[in-house]
Amino acid sequence: MLYLFMAIGCSVSIAVMMKVRRNIVHNEYAMFMANYLVCIILSFYFSGRIVINNESSFSIILGILSGFLYLYSFVISDRNVHKNGMVMSSTFGKLGVLVPTAMSFLLFKETLIFRQVIGFALAIIAIILIYFEKESLSSVTSKGFLIFYMLIAGITDSSIALYDHYGSALYKNQFLLINFIFAFIFSIFFLIKRREKFSYQDLLFGLILGIPNYFSSRFMLQALESVPAIIAYPISSICGMLFISLIGALVFKEHLSQKKIIALGIIIFAVVMLNL
Repeated sequence: MLYLFMAIGCSVSIAVMMKVRRNIVHNEYAMFMANYLVCIILSFYFSGRIVINNESSFSIILGILSGFLYLYSFVISDRNVHKNGMVMSSTFGKLGVLVPTAMSFLLFKETLIFRQVIGFALAIIAIILIYFEKESLSSVTSKGFLIFYMLIAGITDSSIALYDHYGSALYKNQFLLINFIFAFIFSIFFLIKRREKFSYQDLLFGLILGIPNYFSSRFMLQALESVPAIIAYPISSICGMLFISLIGALVFKEHLSQKKIIALGIIIFAVVMLNL
């Protein structure tokens, strides 16, 4: 459980950094590039080298795919925080737990009991409450973007669960290394394509961001060695939502409507049910 809570701490720190970055960073892809450079260095430190053989092929293939998903999820998260605030964006990002939880049930044949079915239903109800709230009463300016981010975040998280289930423990560090190498390559591609100037502040912020970003993935992989995915992801989500909601309200003074607060409470309860 220690690794799981360390992963949660890293995840919360990333959410806070993505909130404050608007006042510091102007070129997001330069920030992402520097972020993934740090992740690559840390991955090399822990994995040492890349091994190419039949047993390691899964780590390479999934690492390339998840590398793109990691970058894309980061971009969507950043834009959601700007449009919809840190609390609601992080809440829907954490609600992406529905994807790996469903995958654990459908692909890994992990047991899904009645309480967890109720949790799924409550999560859907909360989404409906938020989606159909009148715009004038809402702090959310792009509801469809929230739903889209939920799906992308869930699919991205599922890549770790997929590797934990199908991949070799010998190459889990290599999986992360390849993941970050290709996220780095993709970020360079988009940086060149946009042809925007960047500053040392963009790079410095990215270098700092890379530390919790790397360890959030590493700690989650280590947590999944002892905690089943169907338990680890809900715990990660609910703790993350609670801490981020408190920080958003107390530090950043984000205002949520009464219906949004009710929906947030339902989501938290839904994740609790998913964890039982």
